[in-house]
This record gives sequence, structure tokens and C-alpha cells, in this order.
Amino acid sequence: MIDPQKPLRERIAAAVTAAFGADAAQVDAAIHRSAHADYQADVALALARRLKQPPRDVAAAIVAHLPAGDLDDLISAAAVSGPGFINLTIKDAAID
Repeated sequence: MIDPQKPLRERIAAAVTAAFGADAAQVDAAIHRSAHADYQADVALALARRLKQPPRDVAAAIVAHLPAGDLDDLISAAAVSGPGFINLTIKDAAID
């Protein structure tokens, strides 16, 4: 079984860069295991303060730039949850 946290961090950083620029990508993705999905990224909560935008809006912009489903070999789904969490579901094939 692989540890998907490193490639998840890379994908989150790329999505943050695409949505808000390279400076924003310096914020820690804060990825951890979740009870609501395989992993959760809390990056939008910290980034929202810097951008002075609502965390859910920041999370939605990041999710819009994340590859998922047929577009990615790791992430099967990415969704905004709660005040601005990003729930990440990993493809079974990626961890077999």
C-alpha cells in the first residue's frame, strides 16, 4: 500500500497555484485522515485568512482545479465540506 499524502500535497499545491497563484501555494495543505472521506485538506481555512475570502469559496476554487475521477489516477472525488474542508477520496487502484 502506498502513502498517498505526498502526491495529494502536490496536487493540492498545484490546484492552489492555479486558483490563487504561486505565493498562495506556500500554505501547508494540512492533509490528514478523515472520518468523512479517505483524507481531508484544511488548506482553505488558513488560506482564506490571507486572501480575505470565505473559506468555502476558497475551498471551492481549489476543488475546481483538482483533477479527479477519470482525470486523475489517485483522486476519485474531491468535495467541499463544512466551513471549508476539502474531502478527498482515493481510488482503490491507487492503493492496491
